[in-house]
Amino acid sequence: MAPGRIRVFVAGTIHANHALVRRFLEDDGYEVVGEAPTRENLVAAIGRSEPDAVVVDQDLIGRGMMARVR
Repeated sequence: MAPGRIRVFVAGTIHANHALVRRFLEDDGYEVVGEAPTRENLVAAIGRSEPDAVVVDQDLIGRGMMARVR
């Protein structure tokens, strides 16, 4: 990882959407450190990848999910 490069985790239920987000992020110099297609493995996957930021599709946001992600 380059110094100062921001690590981002991308999550979404529609593969084409998060693939596009990943491409935009990488094209702008961000490092995508992980992806999750379901709510069930989202929190654990974020914990393993230790990102600086998380981009989450609104379909994965449920009651209490943002508190768990934080």
